[in-house]
Amino acid sequence: MNQSDSERIVSYLKKHNKYTLADSVEKADLVIINTCGVRQSAENRAYGLVDRIKKQNPKTKIILTGCLSQRKDVIKKLKDKVDVWLKITELPKLNLKLKNLFAQTKTPVNTEVFIRSYSAWNLAHHPVINNISCIKNLSNKNQNNVEVGGIEPPEPWVISRAPHLVTPTSDSLYHAPENYLNIKPKYQSKFSAFVPIGNGCNNFCSYCVVPYARGREAYRPVKDILKEVEELVKNNYKEIILIAQNVNSYQSQIATNLESRIITNLKTNNYKLNFSGLLKLINNIPGNFWIRFLTSHPKDMSDELIQTIAECEKVCEHIHLPAQSGDNEILKAMNRNYTVEHYKKLINKICKAINSTKTKTPANAEDFVYSNLMRKVDCQPIISNIAYIKKLSSKNQKDVEVGGIEPPEHWLAIQRPHQVTPTSNELYHKNLNTRNLWNLPASITTDVIVGFPGETKKQFNNTVKLFKEVKFDMAYISQYSLRPGAAAEKLKDNVTKQEKKRREQELTKILRKTALENNKKYLGQVVDVLVDDKNKREEWHGKTKTGKQLSIVNDQLSIKNLAGKFVKVKIIDVKDFGLKGEISL
Repeated sequence: MNQSDSERIVSYLKKHNKYTLADSVEKADLVIINTCGVRQSAENRAYGLVDRIKKQNPKTKIILTGCLSQRKDVIKKLKDKVDVWLKITELPKLNLKLKNLFAQTKTPVNTEVFIRSYSAWNLAHHPVINNISCIKNLSNKNQNNVEVGGIEPPEPWVISRAPHLVTPTSDSLYHAPENYLNIKPKYQSKFSAFVPIGNGCNNFCSYCVVPYARGREAYRPVKDILKEVEELVKNNYKEIILIAQNVNSYQSQIATNLESRIITNLKTNNYKLNFSGLLKLINNIPGNFWIRFLTSHPKDMSDELIQTIAECEKVCEHIHLPAQSGDNEILKAMNRNYTVEHYKKLINKICKAINSTKTKTPANAEDFVYSNLMRKVDCQPIISNIAYIKKLSSKNQKDVEVGGIEPPEHWLAIQRPHQVTPTSNELYHKNLNTRNLWNLPASITTDVIVGFPGETKKQFNNTVKLFKEVKFDMAYISQYSLRPGAAAEKLKDNVTKQEKKRREQELTKILRKTALENNKKYLGQVVDVLVDDKNKREEWHGKTKTGKQLSIVNDQLSIKNLAGKFVKVKIIDVKDFGLKGEISL
């Protein structure tokens, strides 16, 4: 969420035609720090940045936003160094706050603003983890000759998957005149975008205070989400990442005047759309793109949602489902509201649903109409895959039936009932080229906390057992860090730092083994890859639909620009946390 929030901060400042990116933090007269407080280390980095900025130039103004901005202890600690405390939901009021700040201090017109976000998570594998951005404030009247300092915002200020944290805040603040999520962001990538579907949390896990820092769950209307995704796809974005503190508790009211076909076959209650329905609607948006989402809560992972994930062709076979612990007593102390047995059943259901879905089809396949061109492809080598052609809208055409199987998704279909589909061979072949050549196995990733207050060695061993049974593809393992304001703050943190580290290392060792075991299934297979950028060895790298990091080693392709493109790659080598492959020509 921090990354998406930072994108909106940059866009907001640019929209007001007073701010452009500056080229260095040293020149900044105003610094905006977007904070995360999940771990003490992230919190300490924010403190260090504030101190360094004030030592370099005491006149520099600082705005602090994000999770730490509502912490009373943080406000007390930094009250003499931070000029404005900005709740992220009050972003639409930032321009007024800046005007007041500059008016009070009589800041010169060419004021540079530096923005940085902090994450609690180790995203070293992310290619843009250490990038930063700056913004220049041009408050003079002549704004036509605004010069952007530096280049396009260097890919992000960076960031977090799930920022959490502290201090109670009134729900009424969530109902500001303008929802900050409606601010169009300045996307950091040209082909992969975070799309927030909501903010806040109702779960009150004892180690986390998101409900206090971010407020209760508040979700965006489905029409706003669809509009943002449609625009992204129109602009050739290839990866849509839906984000919220808890995506699978999403609900949105559906207008009763929506086309009836939009809500056909969606399980609704008084015209309320759940996350499963949202995935189906996004899946039905025309275009060649992937859908990812995070983070999910096990208690809200329904059978309906699992089936939707398995059936929707654009939804990635990668599920991030935080376990947090493999012991029921610890889960109860964490207030997670599920058991280890329930979690393992969910994993089995997910893997069974995804792995048994040989051909993923669009969610409303019964509404599809197959094209006249199907009659003309009997020379194609995969003709036996055709199942049937439904009735076309022309009066003179009859139902055509070929074979007896369900039509696989790679035969071109249009989601418009009673209309003839295009007969362009170009469209037909384009669809054939995007089909998966190998049925991808489900990829399961998780979050785990070791050393939670009171966690015994026996209880930790239950988490070890869970790791060995589930065989996670990736896990974000963190040592418990006491967070002011969280319910667990009252518990005695009786696991030593050394023991927490040892437990983290033990789980990491198991993870490396199971991840390598899972990756070996990819050897010799051809998979779709979304290419990202070049690594330090000048090799193109990207990721599979299952979220596997991959390097492309074809020397002859080193000069081609593959960024933001889907390519088919044959896997020739595997590591525990990565794959290597060659473009499959």
